[in-house]
Amino acid sequence: MDDRSGSLATLRTAAYVYVGYLVLVILWGAWVRISFSGDGCGDHWPLCHGTATPDLRDGRTAVEFLHRVTSGLAGPMGLGLLVAARRILPPGHPARRHALVAFVFLALEGLFGAALVKLRLVAHDTSVERGYVVALHLANTFGLLAASLAFALRCVPTPRLGLHPLRRPVVVAGATSLVLTGCTGAITALGDTLFPAQGFRAGLVADFDPTSHPFLQLRAFHPLFALATAALMLHVAARRIGSTSPEARRAATVLGITVLVQVAVGLGSVFAFGVTATMQLVHLALADVVVLAFTALALTDAED
Repeated sequence: MDDRSGSLATLRTAAYVYVGYLVLVILWGAWVRISFSGDGCGDHWPLCHGTATPDLRDGRTAVEFLHRVTSGLAGPMGLGLLVAARRILPPGHPARRHALVAFVFLALEGLFGAALVKLRLVAHDTSVERGYVVALHLANTFGLLAASLAFALRCVPTPRLGLHPLRRPVVVAGATSLVLTGCTGAITALGDTLFPAQGFRAGLVADFDPTSHPFLQLRAFHPLFALATAALMLHVAARRIGSTSPEARRAATVLGITVLVQVAVGLGSVFAFGVTATMQLVHLALADVVVLAFTALALTDAED
């Protein structure tokens, strides 16, 4: 293996590690919301209570500060991958473009986080504006994951991966459905955190009560989007499970299994276990895996 091939292999491994790290940061960000720790650093950003070394004896401050640190580390990591891509990969290589797109999404992630803090759309805030920002934040997060994985997948000497022109409508439909499901899911999760229902029946009544908070009235839309998206994802996975490409078969298998588990978890949260913190984190983690598996499947579509 020559130096260039070795460097490319190292870059590819680092890209995959970065994707895994992002998932952990995303889940901890969800815990910030669930634990009402979003105002743990006050309205200061990027500092915490106006200092880089806050008193962490307050649990909420510790939770929020750890999120600041871990999400902050993603910045130099993403920048490092971008610089390395431009140094190692030749001009015109598609991975260079994906690295840049991923870094743009990462920068937007930071801006959304800052907006939530500076506008005080955190903790127990119930403003409708918070719902808009949280939904856009989640959509951007999906974009960050997809672009980062695309970068990792294309870190090969002669990338053959690409979207088949005939498959583009399916890819666009799938990506759109995932974003809509994610946005409605983000609002649903926010509503469940701020206005926890005392059982399925009470929650259903609140969903259709015209006097309920908009977060609760919008909650009923998430299952509709989720089931439609699940059906589309399962259809795509079933169509690709017999692909001649090992990568496509693997991605289709992961996508299909994860979607089925996700549906089971969603139904279990509603009818059996309740919308607990653990179930919310599991639900979000599975959503991230669905986005990653669909991205991998879309990028291997041209291999057949």
